[in-house]
Amino acid sequence: GNMATAEDTVASGLARLASIIADSSQPVVVFVTGAGVSVASGVPTFRGPDGVWERHVVEWGTREKFLEDPSRWWTEFWDRTHGTAFSGPGVAPNAGHDALARILRRHSGCRLVTQNIDCLHDDAGSPRARTVEVHGRSGLYKCVSTPGCPYYSARSAAGLAHDPLPLCPGCGEPAMPQCLFFDEQYASHAYYRWEEAQDWFEGAAAVVFVGTSFAPIGVTEDCLSRAGERGIPIFNLNVMVQERLEPAKPKRRKKRSRRGKGKTNGRQDHGDPDWPVAGGEDYLEHIIHVIGKSEDTLQKLWEEVRGSGAEPGADEAEEANTVEK
Repeated sequence: GNMATAEDTVASGLARLASIIADSSQPVVVFVTGAGVSVASGVPTFRGPDGVWERHVVEWGTREKFLEDPSRWWTEFWDRTHGTAFSGPGVAPNAGHDALARILRRHSGCRLVTQNIDCLHDDAGSPRARTVEVHGRSGLYKCVSTPGCPYYSARSAAGLAHDPLPLCPGCGEPAMPQCLFFDEQYASHAYYRWEEAQDWFEGAAAVVFVGTSFAPIGVTEDCLSRAGERGIPIFNLNVMVQERLEPAKPKRRKKRSRRGKGKTNGRQDHGDPDWPVAGGEDYLEHIIHVIGKSEDTLQKLWEEVRGSGAEPGADEAEEANTVEK
C-alpha cells in the first residue's frame, strides 16, 4: 500500500544521499538545517503551523526596534520569548543532532550551515570549522551602536551580566544578542561566516535541507537558487513538502532561452542540457523529498553512511569540540 511506497521513497532517497556523501570524488555535501531539527529537543519554532513567523517576533526582531529602547526590548521581548527557550530543562541535542554530528565527523567533505541559534549542533559535537551558525547563537552578544567598536562587526562577547541589561565590553553601550535580525545583512558581522557559507554552496556536489521552512528570503533561498542553477542534487528532509517547493504551474512558468541569457544574481547559466535553464524553477520538480521527522531520517542516514564501508576520517578524533563555551 501507500505506506510501503513512502518507506521505499525514504530508503531510496537516503541511499542515494549516502552514496554521494561516501563518494570521495565529490567531496562537498552541504546540510542546511532549520527549526524543525530542534523540535524534538523542546525548542520552540516561533512560527505558526503554516511556517510563518509569529507577528511579535517580526515586529520586535529588528535592530531598529532594539535601538529605540534597548531596556524595553530586552525585558518585553527577548527575555520573555527567547530567554529560556534554548536553556530550559530538558533542552539537549536529539538523535538528529547526534546523527548529523557523526556524519560530519566521519566525512570531512560534509558541511553544515544552521539557521538555529540554540547551540545544539555544537553540543552534539558538530565540528566547528565545518559548522556555520549563519543566524548566530543565543548566549553571545554583539554591539550595534558604535561602528568602530570591535564587537560591532568582528568580535562576539560572552558571559555579560544583565544588570539590568548587558553592556558591550568594547564601548559600554547596550549589547544585542549575537543573532541575525530581520533588518540586518548576513555580512554585517563576521560571526555569521557568510562568505564561507556561500563558497560552500558554490562548491557543493549536493545540498540537503533539513527541517527548514523555506522562507522566500535569506540563506535557504540563496542556497536553493544556486543549487538549482548548478544542477546539483537537492534533498529535502522534512515532515512535509513545503509550499515554496511545489513546482510552479506550467502556465506560470517563464520560458528562458538556453543560450546562456538566463542569469540570476549575476551568475551565468552553466548550459547543462540535462538540467532546466538557470533562473527557471523547473528544478523544483527534481528535488528528492525524504518525508519524516528529522530525528528519524538523520538517524537512518547515519546508518546508511556508516554501512557504506567508508573509513572514518583521520581528523575525526582531533575535531571533537574541546573549546569551552
